[in-house]
Amino acid sequence: MNSSDLLRAMLDLAREAQLEVRAPSASSATEPGELLASAACRVRGDVWVVLSPADPVDVRLDVLAAALRTYRGDWLEQRWLPPAVRDRLDT
Repeated sequence: MNSSDLLRAMLDLAREAQLEVRAPSASSATEPGELLASAACRVRGDVWVVLSPADPVDVRLDVLAAALRTYRGDWLEQRWLPPAVRDRLDT
């Protein structure tokens, strides 16, 4: 599975796990030259995963994997996942 396919699979999984996935535009930065970084956080009880289009695919995959492990680990244990997705979550 290539990185783009893996990213799509992880995005689908995050949505199934009821994580709010957002991808802000490059113009969302508050100051000129400022770049947004991908991250996960809790907002009023909901988990948001913000994926910056400026970040490489591997960084976005790492953020998604960390959010899934941290916030939906029990849910993941009960699901069958493709081997490439499971490998990414385990690293």
